[in-house]
Amino acid sequence: MSDDDVKCFLKDRHDDIWIGTNGGGVNFFQKTNANFANVREVIKPNFGLNSALINAVSKESNNAVWVGTNGGGLNFLDFRNNKNSSYLIDTNDFDKSVNMITALVNQNQESLFCGTFNGLFKFNKNSKTFSKIPLSPNPKERNRPITSLLLDNNDLWVGTNGNGLKKILPDATIESYMADGTSNALSDNFITDIANRENGLWIATQYGLNFFDKKLERVTKIYKS
Repeated sequence: MSDDDVKCFLKDRHDDIWIGTNGGGVNFFQKTNANFANVREVIKPNFGLNSALINAVSKESNNAVWVGTNGGGLNFLDFRNNKNSSYLIDTNDFDKSVNMITALVNQNQESLFCGTFNGLFKFNKNSKTFSKIPLSPNPKERNRPITSLLLDNNDLWVGTNGNGLKKILPDATIESYMADGTSNALSDNFITDIANRENGLWIATQYGLNFFDKKLERVTKIYKS
């Protein structure tokens, strides 16, 4: 391992593991030979990343990955052709909050969802452009950092750092699930992770674990005893 501060994991269909670190770039653990390979920050035209601070990794194909960095935007690593590219959401992002990509999920061959420290974006792989995706019908609602993304069939679940859980339907309708003190509400609006199961979602928050039954739309809260 290039760094002990691990930020994200990705297990691919070959059971190999991609590990994003906070300073050591991306580590790749190949199950067949039990070895670690590392991709670090480099200066072009060398193969590598434009930042060693990694928050998210998403697989594109057998020989390529998308990498979300902490201020360097979106990176693409093509191992087959030994090529790399990087894309900034905002070239004038001086505080790097938009180019701080915190979560990634691959939608299809054309699109990639990018959660950032300042809202949600969709990246078009063909045009290499980003488009902003609103998370509320209220334009005055403050953008909060995105902590997690989950694609469930055609629905996109979005975990936020303070605005609860959002569900974006294919027609762009937004459903919000918040902690409002009622019995069927989330335990907290600060979501740290989401995991999908056949009958529902496990939702980790800063105040307890929640299970959301998608069919009944019912929340079960689990606290430390």
